[in-house]
Amino acid sequence: MSEEKEFLDQMHRLGVKPLDPQKATAQSLEPKKLVLQTPKAPASPAKAVPKPKYTGPVPHPSSTRPKRLPRDFEPDLVVDLHGMVQPEALKTTRNLLAGAYNKGYDHVLLITGKGLNSEVEGGVLPKAVWRWLEEEAESFVAEFELAPPFLGGTGAILVFFFR
Repeated sequence: MSEEKEFLDQMHRLGVKPLDPQKATAQSLEPKKLVLQTPKAPASPAKAVPKPKYTGPVPHPSSTRPKRLPRDFEPDLVVDLHGMVQPEALKTTRNLLAGAYNKGYDHVLLITGKGLNSEVEGGVLPKAVWRWLEEEAESFVAEFELAPPFLGGTGAILVFFFR
């Protein structure tokens, strides 16, 4: 089974549906291979300097984010994480984002929900996914933000990849 077919089958089993069937077919360009590297531990903890993270309001120069999202904007892929426990949601997020990046997608919408039924204010899932994107996804995620209201607002996260 080809990688693309396997990826699409995995998305189908998880209930993920592409918004545009044409975007789910093979891309004309060869997708870039994702290389995840784990950071090496510093020689001594006293000399460890945290790596500065991009947090500015201006889009990263190599981001796929349009300067202004039009009202008819549709993400390449929508992933609904409702009903998943935190470890399952983070594993799904990691696998589907890496797969979407490798397939050449430009943006993904992660639906986390608003956590209204959670005992924790703001919900567990939105915070966990956001934290994972900040700490673990910097090798291929250029930026991410709360989705605009027409895409779910505070109950969804819009992710843009490097290109």
